[in-house]
Amino acid sequence: MPPTRAHRLPYLLYAVVFCACLSRSNAVVLAACLAGIAVLLWKVRQAGKLTLPYGVPLVIFGVLAALNLALLLAADPGPTGPTETFVTFCDQVFQGDGQVMAPSGQEVTDTFVARYQADYAAGNYDALWQAVLAEELSLATDTAALSP
Repeated sequence: MPPTRAHRLPYLLYAVVFCACLSRSNAVVLAACLAGIAVLLWKVRQAGKLTLPYGVPLVIFGVLAALNLALLLAADPGPTGPTETFVTFCDQVFQGDGQVMAPSGQEVTDTFVARYQADYAAGNYDALWQAVLAEELSLATDTAALSP
């Protein structure tokens, strides 16, 4: 007996979730899994019973959705403000013992110090943090480098 359209649906949903996995984005995979779960639950409700062709994909998509949700919740966004290390590097840069590097690899220490001297003098490390992030700069000393 040839497969019916209803039996092809799980394979179509597998293809959609596989394509979402290729995006390498946990949020996209989670959205695809949740959409697949919703469609399968709708089909189960329409049929009035849970059958094997819908049950197995429901379990697979449920596990994938749970794993992706856990990964999204566990992701560390990194520091959101100036850290002690950042403050130390800034102090060294403004005291002449460090360097500021542009994304191109060019040293921009003098320009950075001149532009943000007032913020440093006021102890406004938040403004310095935002400037380094916005301009994608790296701070370096003789022994280490820092890119927030």
